[in-house]
Amino acid sequence: MKTILTVTAAVSLSLAAAAAPGLAETKLKFSTFGSAKGPIQRCAYLPVLDEITKKSGGEVKFETYFGGQFGRPGRQYDQLARGVMDMSVDILTYKPGAFPLSELMTLPLMYQDAQKASRALMAIYPTLLKKELSGVHVMVLAVTTPYAFHLREPIKTLADLKGKRIRVSGRALIDALGRFGINGVAMPVTQQYENLQKGVIAGSLGTWTTVAAFKLQEVTKFHYDLDFSGSVLFMGMNKKAYAALSPVGKKAVDSVSTADIAARMSGCFEKGDAIGMALAKKAGSKSKVATPAERAEAGKVLAPMIEEYLAKAEKRSPNARAVYKAMQDAIAKQ
Repeated sequence: MKTILTVTAAVSLSLAAAAAPGLAETKLKFSTFGSAKGPIQRCAYLPVLDEITKKSGGEVKFETYFGGQFGRPGRQYDQLARGVMDMSVDILTYKPGAFPLSELMTLPLMYQDAQKASRALMAIYPTLLKKELSGVHVMVLAVTTPYAFHLREPIKTLADLKGKRIRVSGRALIDALGRFGINGVAMPVTQQYENLQKGVIAGSLGTWTTVAAFKLQEVTKFHYDLDFSGSVLFMGMNKKAYAALSPVGKKAVDSVSTADIAARMSGCFEKGDAIGMALAKKAGSKSKVATPAERAEAGKVLAPMIEEYLAKAEKRSPNARAVYKAMQDAIAKQ
């Protein structure tokens, strides 16, 4: 009798294990640019992967790729859409013109508080941006902290950069710099160090975090903070990979696909900025924060450019101006 009970119990346990949800492991391929040891990767992206694994009870795990063949900037969205990767993070503006409505958030002087801007993006995404990004399952849309000018030589005003080459990302920023007579050069963030070092470019327009992440304090001497613009980043999944997840796996992914996570990612850029500022100061770099008057003057110069950009955007997307206004309103509500 004891033997029969033992066998029966063992069979029951086996059947229960087979029926229990979340026990089958799913390994997802994740990629992004930069190093796994970079401040943003460690603060913003890797913790999200850890949370998914934890909240799925270990069901969802990750095989990660940073930089290299699968992590090159600007390739992540397409790799997700094709199923080369299962989950990725990338900067949308590394594909100029591919996402014209999302790119409106990068128009000059759009925001100063990155966390509020990220919450605003998440608020309007379901109704105004989802169609544009329909090639993938979007988890998070967020923005970097506003850009500063990181330069090889000191300047007093933007007029001192007339005729100079400045690295940027996105068509809108190239057009914006052109209003000041500055030659904007589209270039991935990973290429700026060597081009600054060689003098190919006079500076780079980007977050202070990039100073820390790419050691720009070694090749720059002056920094001008104008809250000029920023970049939109996304974290998403291949649609089939998301659909194939178990209910437990989907719930874990959905739990980190929120405005709070978007704001937290922007907060990581704020932390990275502080590190970059400290490194620049230690290296002997000088910096200047634009006065309200300088920011207002820049706004006057840029107003015609923004209007022209919106007019062109409307030809491709008739609701472009409405989306731009919705972004401004959503930021103001945060």
